[in-house]
Amino acid sequence: MLRSSVLLLALLVLTAGCSDNDDAGLTGDGYPTEQTPLPHGRRTVLVYMAMQNSLQLYGSVRNDSLELVSAREAVSPDDRLLVLIDDDRPPRLYRIGADTERPVLVHRWTSEANTTSPAFLCSVLRMVRERYSADSYGLVLESHGYGWLPPLHASGQNLRSLRSFGEDSMGDGDGTPTQMPITGIADALTAAGIHTDYIFFDACLMQTAEVAWDLRDVTDYVVAAPISVPYSGADYTLQVRDGLFADHPERAIIDQYMRIADSDGMAMAAVRPACLDSLAAVLRRALPHSPLAGRTSPDMGNVTTYQGYGARLSYSPCQYDAAEALEHLLPDSIANEARRAINYAVTYHATTDRVWIGPSDYNFTRVNPNTACCMGLFIPQGIYTTNASRSIYGDVNDSFTRTAWYEAAGWQTTGW
Repeated sequence: MLRSSVLLLALLVLTAGCSDNDDAGLTGDGYPTEQTPLPHGRRTVLVYMAMQNSLQLYGSVRNDSLELVSAREAVSPDDRLLVLIDDDRPPRLYRIGADTERPVLVHRWTSEANTTSPAFLCSVLRMVRERYSADSYGLVLESHGYGWLPPLHASGQNLRSLRSFGEDSMGDGDGTPTQMPITGIADALTAAGIHTDYIFFDACLMQTAEVAWDLRDVTDYVVAAPISVPYSGADYTLQVRDGLFADHPERAIIDQYMRIADSDGMAMAAVRPACLDSLAAVLRRALPHSPLAGRTSPDMGNVTTYQGYGARLSYSPCQYDAAEALEHLLPDSIANEARRAINYAVTYHATTDRVWIGPSDYNFTRVNPNTACCMGLFIPQGIYTTNASRSIYGDVNDSFTRTAWYEAAGWQTTGW
């Protein structure tokens, strides 16, 4: 009965329509507002729900809001849980905690805002830091995800800059969907003066070396999946109780996510981005002498891939397991060195014995937790150039050359 009452209350608070004059600082439709900053806390976590896209059609905003509020009593007095919601209404920022019977409104934007804009993310982060300062911070980014792939214009044309997180269907108000560059996330955190314990991507395809490398200066850990995650995403009741505020959140978040792994499977990893410099150093020495040298395309058929390839997936590239790919491509002595470098950066990972990779509903792959590290790695191949005209992403080999990881790891020495 208690759980039912809490969920009903959350539904009324977070998913009911707001009155026209409801805004930050006003009582609006009756839920409480909070204008006074709280005392300095232990950890502040921002759940950034960029859901003005197809996810709201699947009920993700409603369901995740209910899950968050149902766990409010698990938020300790020294912790702060903030939730930014963007759907078909202007964004709202709430605080959820055991000290209030209902979520409190921190700020409500009066007009449409682009939540894939780094400037907007920065403004939210600054508000969080100024009003809910803490010893440490966690950031949950929930939306669609595309790894490091370039963005798409509404026409389907490649915009030739690397953007990968989120999707705002209204964009800057003109109805053109926009995405956020990973470098934009890093810039927003830096400008807001926040360094996070972790960034948890509850989004598809975000656990890659290319993505983590761009975040090496702004977070201790990137926690994410190299695969396409289900629309239901994380169970936020479990995450609030035993994940986001845990002493070792990078492990606990994965453990709680794996508890709800369904028949589609799940693979996740915690990566320390700053520690990827060791792997980059190994690759700078090894790639000029690898089978990739001379712009060749070695057979990768026996390497675990976290995403299939084909027309139904818009010819987006495969996502190879980094550990298995380098073991396959490098001589034993160097491969062992690369494995040690990966183990240094990938501190924790978990996987089911099989995961869905597409392109059809029946395409699964087996994952061996003893050989896989659950961090993706792009491997250039000729087929991506051959199919460039058929791919909505264009030539992803060319796009790869514009990543910071491409230069850091010395990929240019291979001719790719």
